[in-house]
Amino acid sequence: MDGINVFTTAQEFRDMLDRQAAAAHRGLHEHQADITYGSHWVRFVDLDLGIIQFGRVLTLTDAASLTPMVWTRKAAVQASVDTLSVKHDMVLSARSDRLSPDSELGYTHRSHLWPVEGRLFWIAAAVDFDHRRFDEVGRFLLDVAFRQMRAHVIGR
Repeated sequence: MDGINVFTTAQEFRDMLDRQAAAAHRGLHEHQADITYGSHWVRFVDLDLGIIQFGRVLTLTDAASLTPMVWTRKAAVQASVDTLSVKHDMVLSARSDRLSPDSELGYTHRSHLWPVEGRLFWIAAAVDFDHRRFDEVGRFLLDVAFRQMRAHVIGR
């Protein structure tokens, strides 16, 4: 069957995930690779529908506070977050958009994100993450981020 992956073992599935992660990593721009704990980012989800996500990568302290018994589990949280971040370029973030202004947590691959200044994130937060309500500075910063990411995607 074309387009459908069939795996006979769990290892074959893990190998496919590793190959896909390696391919995505090779396509990262240096700015995307630099996204780390505490970084702010934008993700252009669906421009036709005007869905743009804004997020902030959780710090290790943020991530540890989400788990019970923070002090006994902090090392385990760090190991888990670091493994996903380093091996698979995934970052744990609080993200919001105009349809879901209340932050939701989730892992996102760095290749889908573009780093932005913290002030763009806070401009977005001030208007419930609705980019249509940005002031001139917010529109300018969002336009710069879009053009930079678009230049990277076209240049691949």
